[in-house]
Amino acid sequence: MLNAATTGHKRGDTRADGLRFWAYTHTKTGMWWVSPEKFLQLQEKRRVQRTIARRENPEPIRAAERARRRRNRDGYRARALFRKQQDPEKLRAYVRAARVKRLEEIRAYDRQRRARQIEKFRARDRARSPYKRAKRRGQQVALSPHQRKVLAAIYTARNRISTCMGVPFHVDHVVPMAKGGLHTPSNLQLLPWRINLQKGAKLVHV
Repeated sequence: MLNAATTGHKRGDTRADGLRFWAYTHTKTGMWWVSPEKFLQLQEKRRVQRTIARRENPEPIRAAERARRRRNRDGYRARALFRKQQDPEKLRAYVRAARVKRLEEIRAYDRQRRARQIEKFRARDRARSPYKRAKRRGQQVALSPHQRKVLAAIYTARNRISTCMGVPFHVDHVVPMAKGGLHTPSNLQLLPWRINLQKGAKLVHV
């Protein structure tokens, strides 16, 4: 039986007489060559059929696509990087459109992921809140991924100490943000809530 391994033809290949290869068949020639116009018609028909199949029974198609991506992960990454380098704005527009189209699905997935890792997300949100205030005041610093992890660890430690001691602890800025202090790990300390409230925005090292 003729196939790509024996003949080397792929869909879309053009012959010397202008015909384009579409598929292998069980006919006498074993190959189906069509005119360029017919090739475009068949492409459009196939696209419509795949769209209908996706709508009627999406899970098997998605599973097949995921399996194909796993088998050829490096190839997909290389093509994605090439498209990003060629026309980054076009890729951004495509990603935005895809997010809008699947917005509810993405939000549902995010809610499920947050529910599974609620403590991790709470620690991250608490670490980001002062950083957002610093950004509004123009005191933000570009933090490295390691520094962000340290910030999250400080807030997690604050929660554990509060639970163990039975006294609420606050994450305090050694140099208050009101005095120009930065929201960085080196400018943070853990204080009992009462001491932190007494300290306020004063430049006092406790």
